[in-house]
Amino acid sequence: QHHFPLCLRLLGAYGAERFEIDRCLADGAGNAPRWIAVGHLFVRDLAGFQRGMQEHGAEILADIPKYTNVGPEILVSEMW
Repeated sequence: QHHFPLCLRLLGAYGAERFEIDRCLADGAGNAPRWIAVGHLFVRDLAGFQRGMQEHGAEILADIPKYTNVGPEILVSEMW
């Protein structure tokens, strides 16, 4: 309700369009998952995302400890 709207507000001018959040329930074998949750930030292009993070990344990353003590992993992928 706060972090990803913050991301959209700060990165919208750089191509961020929407987000989705998955709450991880189990791995493929039914064991505890590696991640608690996965947030997907959909952007128009990687270069825009990188410019936005260069400008606002510190503020975005500083917001994360308000919700968890788990450090983020940023993975860039392409939707087909």
